Amino acid sequence: MSIVSSNHLALWAGLTALFGNLAAVHVIALFSNGDSERSKATGAVITAICVGASVYAKQKWDDAKEARKRG
Repeated sequence: MSIVSSNHLALWAGLTALFGNLAAVHVIALFSNGDSERSKATGAVITAICVGASVYAKQKWDDAKEARKRG
């Protein structure tokens, strides 16, 4: 796998995690009833960014380990 395609893979994995998590949290928020919608939305965005960044970093870490094994 080339460097460019592995970077695209990591980017897509991170973005998928980000938007998937964001959507899941908002669906859960739709079913719960509460007054602090702004704080829920802020928390959802922060959580989604953290999860997306973690998935991206994990994919890049795996790519670096694989590249190190190859030479």
